[in-house]
Amino acid sequence: MAKLLMLVVLILAGLAVSTANPVQADSQGSPPPFGRANGQAPLGPSAFPIDPGFGHGPGARPPREPGQRIVPAPIESVEVIASGSTPTGHALKIVAGLPSGCASPHDSGFRRVGDVINAYVTNTVPANPNTVCSLIYGTYEVTIDLGTDFVPGHEYTARVNDQTITFVAHGGIVPPDQSDERVTVPAPIESAEIVQVPSTSPEYVVKVVAGLPSGCAKPDNSTVTLQENKIRIDVTNTMPAGDPVCTMIYGTYELSINIGSDLTKGDTYTVNVNDTIVTFTA
Repeated sequence: MAKLLMLVVLILAGLAVSTANPVQADSQGSPPPFGRANGQAPLGPSAFPIDPGFGHGPGARPPREPGQRIVPAPIESVEVIASGSTPTGHALKIVAGLPSGCASPHDSGFRRVGDVINAYVTNTVPANPNTVCSLIYGTYEVTIDLGTDFVPGHEYTARVNDQTITFVAHGGIVPPDQSDERVTVPAPIESAEIVQVPSTSPEYVVKVVAGLPSGCAKPDNSTVTLQENKIRIDVTNTMPAGDPVCTMIYGTYELSINIGSDLTKGDTYTVNVNDTIVTFTA
């Protein structure tokens, strides 16, 4: 009986010491929680404006795993793309970052207020700021469907975490008075090369690689003007009139432009193709 009483006394004494001396935080200062400065509260789901079900259908956002906290993902790029079969369908194509080996993709969504779209992408990271993580930066893609409620040709603003872009809505029907109207513009020149064509009287050809800066651009024409030892070549494209919405696909095409044989042997000539300069000796 005496031994049992002694054991109870020792247990009670140990509890008293533990209560009086709790474990202290590291006085040397540990790295601040992700995305926050020293002395500020950890960044959790309440630190940025995301409501349960924000940009989703029925139900709340995915829960975080035990021992994890939710943080905004760093955004590498934001692009507006077509979505679905409806002409006015839009979506945000986002490349988000994973700043360490401990970070994992969590959620994404949006809220629209008039012409402004507020979107978010979140990660989860360990709740303990002292967790040791590999310093490997990764990325992943997220696509957020914005629906079809857009006016073609109208400008909108999209904000994704700390990134903001503006875009002009696509889709719809082009008015008849603009559908066939095109304007002439200089073509960007990728390269120009002088080639001598074998013949009884030497002829020269300028091989040109010209650019089509968008899906709306089309090759048009080329003209040659010879003035003494200077040869000017104008290469043009056509574009739709007005302010069209075009796919940002860059294409090229090749031209072989004959500058004739009426050149003086031994003379040096300068060829200017839309401000791209090459020289050669006949």
